[in-house]
Amino acid sequence: MTTPGGTRVRVVHERDVPAADAWLDPVERKTLAGLHVPKRRADWLRGRWAAKRAVAHWARLGESPSDLARVGIRPAPDGAPEAFVDDRPGPVLSISHSGPWAAAAVAPRGPLGCDLEEVRPLDDATVDLFFTEAERAEMRREAAGSARDQRTILLWSAKESALKALRAGLRRDTREVEASTGREAEAGWGSLRVRDDADGRVFEGWWRNLDGFVLTVVEGCAPSRRE
Repeated sequence: MTTPGGTRVRVVHERDVPAADAWLDPVERKTLAGLHVPKRRADWLRGRWAAKRAVAHWARLGESPSDLARVGIRPAPDGAPEAFVDDRPGPVLSISHSGPWAAAAVAPRGPLGCDLEEVRPLDDATVDLFFTEAERAEMRREAAGSARDQRTILLWSAKESALKALRAGLRRDTREVEASTGREAEAGWGSLRVRDDADGRVFEGWWRNLDGFVLTVVEGCAPSRRE
């Protein structure tokens, strides 16, 4: 799928991941051999399967095992995934996984972040700890129940996407970035914005519901500004 802003996103299910490992390159097969916890191993495989297919599409490769093995996904020093095609730098990449699903977004340039989250209730203590007052006010505009749960997880996911775009992850206080949603856009996507309090940048992005999961993508930012 493609966001209205042009970012390509690949979403895969655990049943799609091949049992054989011919689609991994030698470095990735070595990494996989060192993953002994079943959940960690399954999450890693789903994320790589989504990422390599997204990068292969960007590079106009096929999706045979030999084509996908030409795509390498490596962790940068800060932990963010980086894509390579035939050992040359590829597109900007972001990966997420939740439940049996994984998502990967690719773009020719950053900032870029994507996040996938299962819609679920969060208790009041968690909401107070991780969300700003403006975000909590947006949640309260939804009736209690599934609609509010979706709004809460959507805002959380948008914050996660922005923190990935900042290459900071949860090392930052989540209340230092503030998410809000806009009107519905097109083809099932809604718009979102996330403001970084550190420098005033505003990240633009999109979101959609995927059968009980929320997918968010941050794919650009407005110039820094102070109010």
